[in-house]
Amino acid sequence: MKQDIKIGVVGGDTRLLATAHALARDGFRISCFGVPKSEGKYNGYKICNTLEDAVRGAVAVIVGVPYSADGKWLNCPPEDYAVSVKALLCNMTPGQLLLGGRLDKGIYEAAGKHSIKAIDYFASEELTVLNAIPTAEGAVEIAMKELDISLRDARILITGFGRVAKVLAHTLKGLGCGVDVSCRRKSESAWCRVYGYGFVPLEALKNYVGRYDVIFNTVPATVFTRELLCNTDAVIIDLASVPGGVDTTAALELGVRVIRALSLPGKVAPKTAGEIIEGSVCDILTEEGIL
Repeated sequence: MKQDIKIGVVGGDTRLLATAHALARDGFRISCFGVPKSEGKYNGYKICNTLEDAVRGAVAVIVGVPYSADGKWLNCPPEDYAVSVKALLCNMTPGQLLLGGRLDKGIYEAAGKHSIKAIDYFASEELTVLNAIPTAEGAVEIAMKELDISLRDARILITGFGRVAKVLAHTLKGLGCGVDVSCRRKSESAWCRVYGYGFVPLEALKNYVGRYDVIFNTVPATVFTRELLCNTDAVIIDLASVPGGVDTTAALELGVRVIRALSLPGKVAPKTAGEIIEGSVCDILTEEGIL
């Protein structure tokens, strides 16, 4: 019975609070610590005064995405809480599950030393595809605010053609925009033709970059070097995870507008993002024999 299953929720942003709400709504006993203030939007869970109370007796403890910026401190509302990874693991007990987003080698090793199984809920293909939807919508919103022309009139480039790029291109196409895609795999040019996108090989981008009004980057490596930035006055919306795809020092010196747009699902659609995480968490609990 779900009401007999306790899950701890520690830190994170508003989407993890929405995850706690969704899990509580579905019948789990949810105890939270170090989460953002709900402002009346989310409920059904218990707010604990201590980290120990939140994790004691839980079959699983859920942390945010990314779980940490430096591997030492959990992603928590900075103005209210500071919870170290070490403190979390010391308060957990052997056999518990630690569920987080974008886990790294360090957290797997540290959890293993405490006989705690760490699982990355963000590794779910379903989650990452669905999560691309609010990411794309948030990126479009940013572009609309930054441009002084309509998106339909803008010349648009997307670098990379992974999940986020595919959903973003589809979203922009649905708005009637013309979209070009630039990536390394030339085989993707066939898919671009099928979907009606233009294609620019990434190695040839320097010859085309000056054509665009707005560029959405999804590649987490430096694509936009000083050489490329010298040839564009486009607004660059960088959606890629750290370190991003733009030489920010060069961009600043050259006056190129770069907007780092991280964690958009948690900012533009936290309820949707939280429910997507909840689905992944329930899948993990089922796979682990808890549900």
